[in-house]
Amino acid sequence: MYKITMHAAVFTNFPDVTVTYKYTNRSSQFSFNKEAITWLKEQLPYLGDLRFTEEEIEYLQKEIPYLPSAYIKYISDSDYKLNPEEQISFTSEEIEGKPSHYKLKILVSGYWKDTMLYEIPLLALISEAYFKFVDTDWDYENQLEQAMQKAENLFDKRYQIQ
Repeated sequence: MYKITMHAAVFTNFPDVTVTYKYTNRSSQFSFNKEAITWLKEQLPYLGDLRFTEEEIEYLQKEIPYLPSAYIKYISDSDYKLNPEEQISFTSEEIEGKPSHYKLKILVSGYWKDTMLYEIPLLALISEAYFKFVDTDWDYENQLEQAMQKAENLFDKRYQIQ
């Protein structure tokens, strides 16, 4: 909801503002290998295929009725799409002293209203690439139980502080 309402605000109030987003790896001890980079480069063009479905538009109109009608029309337009070939600059750089370890250099540039929705799918792809090609020593076994235990621990700590 946050991303959609912010997107609507940008569309309404700043339609001609240009921006550049820079990807920052907040866990700089984690690097990428060549396979992850190759896979990411292959995935980026597919972002141009993303569209809001009729069902999603109906859901937004029902659940966030204060979205401006001009915004709904904008995201409903069949011509509305991300344009990764023109809006994303993706390169990588080998980390000095760490052969075969790379850091990502990603810039997204264009009109704010046209680039704002890259954040979530880009971060999802980066995460997927990392766990698909770099940190592969894991499986789904006991994941639900581990997540439940982690949540319980967090709740216990929260209530102990108060």
